Amino acid sequence: MLQVANFVVTCSQEAYKIFQALAFEPQENLAVGMLNSQLKLIRQEVVFRGTLDQTLARPREILRLALPWNAASLVVA
Repeated sequence: MLQVANFVVTCSQEAYKIFQALAFEPQENLAVGMLNSQLKLIRQEVVFRGTLDQTLARPREILRLALPWNAASLVVA
């Protein structure tokens, strides 16, 4: 995955760069990028790992992960 330091997400192409490594995974993954109020990437993390073609996502778990980091925005992939 991408290095976190000073990466600003202002468009969908930059959001894609955060998660492009997931395209080569053998199974489905649900990943979250947490952004601060200046849209800088704070942290990125794979939240759920699924099967070959699906993953189950619970919004509660995504929010529980983001709250301790004081994320102002989330990018979910």
